[in-house]
Amino acid sequence: MSMQVCAATVAYNDPKELARLLSSLTNQGPALNGLIIIDNSTDWHAAENRKIFNAHFEQYPFAHYHKNKTNIGSAGGFCHAMRIAHENSFDWVWLLDQDGVVTDFCLAELVKNFNNGDILCPKVVDIDQPWLTLTYKRCKKNFFGRLWNARYASFKESHGLDRVL
Repeated sequence: MSMQVCAATVAYNDPKELARLLSSLTNQGPALNGLIIIDNSTDWHAAENRKIFNAHFEQYPFAHYHKNKTNIGSAGGFCHAMRIAHENSFDWVWLLDQDGVVTDFCLAELVKNFNNGDILCPKVVDIDQPWLTLTYKRCKKNFFGRLWNARYASFKESHGLDRVL
């Protein structure tokens, strides 16, 4: 049986970035079986983000869009997405920042390394200068492109926010 992989992103107020990211996911091969968008945006942006999701969701056997009532931040959004992926029996969750893109068949390269760890990360480059590799110090904020093994994730509630342990 093949591994089930779900891409997940947290949207916040920039539909153009979300559209660019989702368009970059179209050439990832058969390993990408799902898409989850957790939307922290204001209502107007969320309506646009929902239209973008609607334009892309049919290419996935599983697709889920969730609009939060309040902005729970990227960590809260990623945790929510990981919980949804875990509850829907995905083996891996590919966490992607809304303001990034992935190269064609990036996931196919990551899939080759499934047995080498529980967290996998491709080379991260500057979106405007792709020849420039970003070190972890230069990646300011995020989980961009990291693939997490959902089989070992467990979730607990704490002070109203979700956490991954």
